[in-house]
Amino acid sequence: MHKFLYIFIAVLFLASCGHNKKYFKYDIEDVNIDSVPCTDIYGELLPINVSGTNSLFIADSLLLVDKQDGSSRYFFDVYNIITFDSITSFGLRGRAKNEFLDIPLISTKQYYYNENGDVIVPIIDSNLMKELNLSQSVKRNHTIIERMSPCHSDVEGSTVLIDNKPDNQFVYFYAHEDEFYRGKKKLPQVMVIIEQKNSKEIKCFGKLLNNNSDTKTEFFYWGKLVKQPNSDNLVLPLYLMNYLLFFNSSNMKCHAVHIQNRPSFEDKITSDKSITCFLSADATNDYIYVYYTGDYDIISEINPDYRGRILQFDWSGKLIKSYFLHDAVLTDISYSAMTNTLYGMNIYSGSLYSFKLGEEN
Repeated sequence: MHKFLYIFIAVLFLASCGHNKKYFKYDIEDVNIDSVPCTDIYGELLPINVSGTNSLFIADSLLLVDKQDGSSRYFFDVYNIITFDSITSFGLRGRAKNEFLDIPLISTKQYYYNENGDVIVPIIDSNLMKELNLSQSVKRNHTIIERMSPCHSDVEGSTVLIDNKPDNQFVYFYAHEDEFYRGKKKLPQVMVIIEQKNSKEIKCFGKLLNNNSDTKTEFFYWGKLVKQPNSDNLVLPLYLMNYLLFFNSSNMKCHAVHIQNRPSFEDKITSDKSITCFLSADATNDYIYVYYTGDYDIISEINPDYRGRILQFDWSGKLIKSYFLHDAVLTDISYSAMTNTLYGMNIYSGSLYSFKLGEEN
């Protein structure tokens, strides 16, 4: 009798420690970020001014930044990641195939090689996915676009390519207000689109969180997909929530990692201050690197004493290591496997830093 009572109590205890699946339908693992080795790293300030830019991206041996403030007639500046010399600028505004109608976004953080060994970077231009031949654009000093395919805009959601094919896309649609039912919120959708016609949905969310703050509910579900380069695995770190959402585009499976003792989907959001969580990420075949700001409002609180973290996960969602950044507040990161270096930028100060992982002080 006592044995069964203990089992019953244990089951109740485990259930109380779990996450309510009416909000997120798949398994969620809580991770203690203080349970792994944490080392301090110091950034080197690089001789590149990134004022007026939005994001940076490392492709092969090239560092690409997108200019968004209208200070240049070109949208892209390209630098050598070894010497940091400026190589070229390209990307004109216009309606032609090799021009950009809207501010182009390197939001996929993907690149691959074509049959000639050229570096290809998918770039979203409004509702078009354009395959930029970065190698030839640098060589010829003007924009070379190989192919274009329809896609959803960056305002609608986050899109990455599957199998490096523009017609095969994995899309995370953001939560939004239903245009036909004023005030009704639509859940985020996760879709796999094959050849622009066949689509499958991963139904992840059952209910939106209870929000009583000044921040719009849909903002808590924003983030950017990052794909494992040679696999069907993807991760979506959420900007304003303490979650990494993991997907697989072939088996349609999903799970999540949640930072322990931080707000979750089940909690009622009451703070009027937007707390940034996972602000940026990049990945290799082995690891995911995310810039975690935790409980800091990076947008409105420029605190010189603040130190963010780089959290290193493997693709199963296991936390491997944590790095404290000593002297930089970042807004975007990109990782180079070639140099084992993490690059980070701050668009407010115009600063660009490099962090040598594995060479901590």
